[in-house]
Amino acid sequence: FEERADSDMETRTLIAMLDELKIKNIGAIKIDIEGREAEALGPFFREAPKARWPRRIVIEHLTEAEWGADLFGQLSAAGYRETGRTQQNSLLELA
Repeated sequence: FEERADSDMETRTLIAMLDELKIKNIGAIKIDIEGREAEALGPFFREAPKARWPRRIVIEHLTEAEWGADLFGQLSAAGYRETGRTQQNSLLELA
C-alpha cells in the first residue's frame, strides 16, 4: 500500500464491506493496515452490534505508536483480552 496525494483511493468502512458481502459473523480477523488499525476498528466497534464483532483479532502491533488512539485500551474495554503475542502481532479474544 503506497499512499499518494494525487491518487483517488476508494475507502469503505469495515461494516459496509461486511454488509456488502453479506457476512453476519466473524470468527477471526487479521488486521495489518500500516498504522491505520485504529481508524478502521474504532468506527467498526462504535457502529456494529456486538453480535457482529470478531471472536478473535490478530493485529500487528509494530505500528501501535502511529495509531493515534489507545486501541488496545478500547479493545480491552470492549471485552477483548490478549491471549498471545509474537514479535509483530497480538492475538486478542473476546471474553
